[in-house]
Amino acid sequence: MRTNQQKIAYALFTVLSFGLVGVGIVLPSWISFQVGGSKLVGLVLLTSSLAGVLLAPVAGHLVDKYDRRAMSAIGQATRAGAMLMVGFADGSSALIGEILLIVSGIGGAFGFAILAGSLGGLLQRLVPAEERAGFSLRMSVAKQVGIACGTGAAGIALYYLGSSSAAYLFSAITFISIGLLRMLPTSQSHSRGTVKVSFLASNLEALRYFLRHPECFAAVLFTGLSYSILQVTNLLLPGFVTNSLHGDSSLFGTLEMVAALAGAASALLLSGKRVAEILRRRTTTILVVSALSLIAFS
Repeated sequence: MRTNQQKIAYALFTVLSFGLVGVGIVLPSWISFQVGGSKLVGLVLLTSSLAGVLLAPVAGHLVDKYDRRAMSAIGQATRAGAMLMVGFADGSSALIGEILLIVSGIGGAFGFAILAGSLGGLLQRLVPAEERAGFSLRMSVAKQVGIACGTGAAGIALYYLGSSSAAYLFSAITFISIGLLRMLPTSQSHSRGTVKVSFLASNLEALRYFLRHPECFAAVLFTGLSYSILQVTNLLLPGFVTNSLHGDSSLFGTLEMVAALAGAASALLLSGKRVAEILRRRTTTILVVSALSLIAFS
């Protein structure tokens, strides 16, 4: 398999994987609201967020220990199974639906943690060091476009198919995308004779790395906060659509499609170096305007 074909397969798999991130922003929140209202939406968001934090060290250790291609498949399959549970929850009783949604949130967070680490390892295996920075930048834009497209696709599916059918569809797409991994090289992180680092030691080393490089810690922290703000707005939207606008899944899907178009346009705009540099120098202003906008629209 030629390297260019492998890069295309890697890029397509990454876009599809991050498309499911966009789907996961839309579908679980809407179905959670239908099953148990805003309280359940908040509970699902809380448990998935805590799971992401608590299980990330476990995911990182597994990725370091085993073949990255196999771990990517496991992570993607876990996320597909989690999305399948979201579909089952829509037609279940209140208690069963709540349990399925909470377990789905935990499973999805764990699967994504495994997948994110595995993709990083595969990229290092696939792309030479001198090309890695440019390729990573392009993949960063592709991930943002994937999230936007996933959000829009979820909105379209909600509009035309309804909640559970949309969840089943995206679960199937996620399972099918695993086939792209067959085109990628295996990537065993430890060769024979290499001493394997223990779970505690590897995570302590990661902590020490953050302490030595505070700029990396700041980037992770603020990215997480930004994503949390996005999740909070999505927590409020289903209740607003149902209670204030008296709409259904088609209206919710329409709003998410509009948001997806804006997100995709923003990602493409930021892909230009000149625009990205201008915005980088005005990060504080952008954050303040975003916060004030959120307060005003709330």
